[in-house]
Amino acid sequence: RQRQMCIRDRYKDAGKGTPHGQALVADAYAPKDVALDELEEVGAMAVDMAVEEEGKSQEEGIAGNKAAEEQGDSPEGQVPETAVQETARIARTKKSPVGMTAAEWQTHCLTHLPYNPACRCCVAGRKRDDQHRRRTMDPVDINTEGKESICADYFFPKDAPGKEGVTAIAICDHQSGWLAGHVVDSKGSGTPEAVGHVLRDLRRMGHHGKIVVKTDQESAIIDLLRAVAKERGEARTVFETAARSDSKGNGEAEKAVQSIEEMVRTLMVDLEERCGEPLSVTEPFFEWLMEHACDLLNKYHVRKGNQTAWEAIKRGPYTGDVYLFGAPVMHRLSGPVQGGVVHERWNDGIYLGTQFSSGEHIVAMPDGKVVRARAIQPKPEGVPTTKASLDVISSSPAGGSGVITQKSSSPSKK
Repeated sequence: RQRQMCIRDRYKDAGKGTPHGQALVADAYAPKDVALDELEEVGAMAVDMAVEEEGKSQEEGIAGNKAAEEQGDSPEGQVPETAVQETARIARTKKSPVGMTAAEWQTHCLTHLPYNPACRCCVAGRKRDDQHRRRTMDPVDINTEGKESICADYFFPKDAPGKEGVTAIAICDHQSGWLAGHVVDSKGSGTPEAVGHVLRDLRRMGHHGKIVVKTDQESAIIDLLRAVAKERGEARTVFETAARSDSKGNGEAEKAVQSIEEMVRTLMVDLEERCGEPLSVTEPFFEWLMEHACDLLNKYHVRKGNQTAWEAIKRGPYTGDVYLFGAPVMHRLSGPVQGGVVHERWNDGIYLGTQFSSGEHIVAMPDGKVVRARAIQPKPEGVPTTKASLDVISSSPAGGSGVITQKSSSPSKK
């Protein structure tokens, strides 16, 4: 510190009578009076003094601003606007759905696709829980590209927890996203109807050669698919099973089950509202309703690639008509008709869906027989859908459907 004071004295003495810059230069070139390290200390002290003076000026400015605010230096003595503003978080809410016109509502009710939050049946049957905001993993999508393969799994629709239900199987094609769902008598390979369903689905998907089948390790589903592989003959069938206790190992099949259940639930709610009575999954019509639900998803639900499963397989959109499930209709006789015959050519029935290969409409007659018809005519809106017309259905999708021609008074099976 004594050396610093000495340097300050020399600095003052050198600056007497001369400009400040000249005194510093003269002192710097004095070899005996000032050492190099002392010059460095002189420069550092000068910088420190400049910083102290700048800090004091800033503090004085801030103090002056505070004093001006306290004394009301703003125009007309008003308090600045920043002093009265509040901060708050923006609340999050859901917008009310936009309603549909009468024409839009009538068209939407035919398929209930796409999902519309303004439709009570869509909300009651297909509305999902709110997504977890922090989830970063995308859900498994059933429309994935890859080898020619399918996935399958059992599920069990029921009216309510603890109520009696039915056994069903869901099948999904990897490449096209084609969905198939069928009600079966029981699990395992002991039901020829289930084997026939799967074989028919493979032909619809275009799988006539080697396929890879992915399932979980449940013995019942493996036994069923082994029976299917046996019926396929020389066509090779390769099995892949998910790891035990791996909930996501067969995620595509679980996603397929979820999609089918949502659509079935939506159609059930819509049908109950039109019937005005509660319905059950154990009733004969339910097997046809599940077939129709999958048919709607395949023809109208747009997946990845901006195409439906029908378009992926058929190379073009579906151009046929569709009607409300269970709606009263008139259906025309199949095949050619002879002129001059005064017998009626159109019969009463209820709409159950569409046949895959021919595009014919599937209709249940008042006596319970299920037939195919090329042309149908909806009845006026005032004609209701009744539970009684659904209860008389005596044929299932596994039993096939028949046709009524002019020459036959009863349908011929196919």
